[in-house]
Amino acid sequence: MSRYLTPLALVPALILLNPSGCAHRAEPPAAQAARLEAKLEHWFPAEQPGAAVLLMKDGKVLFKRAYGMADLAKKAPVRPDMPFRIGSITKQFTAAAVMKLVEDGKIDLQAPIPRYLAGLPGTWKAITVEQLLTHTSGLHNYTDIEAFWVKDHRFAPTELLRELVFDLPLDFLPGTRFQYSNTGYILLGLLIEKVSGQDYPAFLQERLLTPLGLRHTRYDFDNRPQADIPVGYVSTLRPARYWTVATRYSAGGLVSTVEDLALWTQALHQGRVVKPESLGRMLAPIRLLDGSTAGYGYGLSFRTIEGERLIGHGGSLPGFRCQVETDPKTGCVAVILANTSANPADFGYFCRSLLALGAREPLPDLQPVAVDPARLKRLCGLYTLDGVTREIVFENGRLFSHRAGHPTLHLMIPESDTDFCMEDSDDHSRFELAGDRVLGLHKRYGDGPEGRLCQRQELLPKAP
Repeated sequence: MSRYLTPLALVPALILLNPSGCAHRAEPPAAQAARLEAKLEHWFPAEQPGAAVLLMKDGKVLFKRAYGMADLAKKAPVRPDMPFRIGSITKQFTAAAVMKLVEDGKIDLQAPIPRYLAGLPGTWKAITVEQLLTHTSGLHNYTDIEAFWVKDHRFAPTELLRELVFDLPLDFLPGTRFQYSNTGYILLGLLIEKVSGQDYPAFLQERLLTPLGLRHTRYDFDNRPQADIPVGYVSTLRPARYWTVATRYSAGGLVSTVEDLALWTQALHQGRVVKPESLGRMLAPIRLLDGSTAGYGYGLSFRTIEGERLIGHGGSLPGFRCQVETDPKTGCVAVILANTSANPADFGYFCRSLLALGAREPLPDLQPVAVDPARLKRLCGLYTLDGVTREIVFENGRLFSHRAGHPTLHLMIPESDTDFCMEDSDDHSRFELAGDRVLGLHKRYGDGPEGRLCQRQELLPKAP
């Protein structure tokens, strides 16, 4: 068992109705929690980099655990109250800060960004504040540029953008597409500073963090590893290179704890951060110029899975990975903060499992369909899409999947002889066949659309 536990608030077993109307006794909450605990222990082994995990409902902690090591060299375990670098979860704090200034009458969401910030490229003149918030600006994502990763940039965010993206054309006409861009959120931090007259960390502290009593959330000022933050790992054993906070700034520069993030999320959705009209804007899916919508608002991401709408955001930095998610219907919040960017656990699945636990409707374990081993073996091989190769292997009567270069094998649970779900995941695969010939596979996450065909390698055109 994990070293640090907060007991789950137990209630008597629920009586549920199955679709036929017959009553059956649900699994008791203690058993639900134990089953989830065992899964988390499997994905975050005690001797490897770990995670802090929390479930909160109506301000009450229902589940709080720590797994694995915060520092392998010192053999120091993760504690559930440790602060972690939270990466892009920072964006919802930045978005809320912008909305505070909108409420103050200092920012117009439909105004072009050059109205507030001078010296920007002429090609950016039509980009609005709202398009920065919703990743529809067309600005190229600076963290996708190879030159960014060559050296540590120790200068101000403005200089970072000037060096990397000022001379690049827009990726698309503003408002026509959704494309995630850290560049836009760097500009929003600069906008907050220009309009408020305060630096970004000071504004967040005064207007958001202090009023809400978030004592363990802060801007990552220090340009060195910090004693209270776990060491971040990019593999099972290798610590991540440290990147100065200037490279993340308002797009990913905050540090927080699982409990602070849950309290923040509840405060935001209860209308204690911004006014109802502002919150409504933050929670509305963006609408593109062609009338279509995308699953993103202002610093918040939306997904619907099995009919439930979940709201949250993930974050990833070299050495850190995290996710926070809430189910507005139940008031539950799930948070996972990990000090490794290499762990292949499906954080979305585990957040959903925690939320289901809080709602007393635990996710059932998938029951595999019996498939002839010969029909499983025919699916083995290499599958490639956009330069990424995935290998499907057959071991001990079961299929497993892993990405090339990643040793972790994921069990594939058959839902038919061509449809599979990954164990402890919302990731699905469907193999496409022509007769008995396997053409490739399609990936789908949750209720999302199927991806393009990952072509079986022997069917790929041979290089000249």
